[in-house]
Amino acid sequence: MKITTNQNLGLTNTKQQIFTAQLRGSAVRSAIKSAKDSFQLSEISEILDNVGRMGDRNTLIECSYDGLVRVSNTQMGKLVYQAKLKTNETSSNPYLEMLRAFNSRSNVNRYESGLINRLFLHNKNKQSLYNLLKSYNFAPTTRLLIEYESSKYPSIVQKSDTEIVFEKIDVEKMKEQMLKTLSTHF
Repeated sequence: MKITTNQNLGLTNTKQQIFTAQLRGSAVRSAIKSAKDSFQLSEISEILDNVGRMGDRNTLIECSYDGLVRVSNTQMGKLVYQAKLKTNETSSNPYLEMLRAFNSRSNVNRYESGLINRLFLHNKNKQSLYNLLKSYNFAPTTRLLIEYESSKYPSIVQKSDTEIVFEKIDVEKMKEQMLKTLSTHF
């Protein structure tokens, strides 16, 4: 059985796709095998497509048929974050219900956040790890998660990339400048 998805070309960057996380594992295969109709197959395809748009390109989410989820990212080393999903055995397709947990940005971010938190938790030199992660080219949501998770540790000094400086501009000066530039058109 082959599932094909049509991607909207306006949402993807042709030079470098940032959002191409992978959701795979025995739960995906079991959900496809247990699908009762084409609607369930299209929902599985949509979930896989949505995860591809939400996570970082190196994030691998492996969901097994027993509900165990393993999240890893190749740029963060060999560390794996594990969590357990509840299974609903009374459902006609319990594996599809497990995969529905990944159909929102907040759930994908929760698992990536768990991986980043575990990475900071098990590292002795948190500042150098933070500096290393800041140098990598992660997806914007993953960068925000790194900032959020690092803010939980007071030993990490966060440097702001840009400082926004607001100048107080006199309205009368702005009017004069606009009149000067527009006077040539009148």
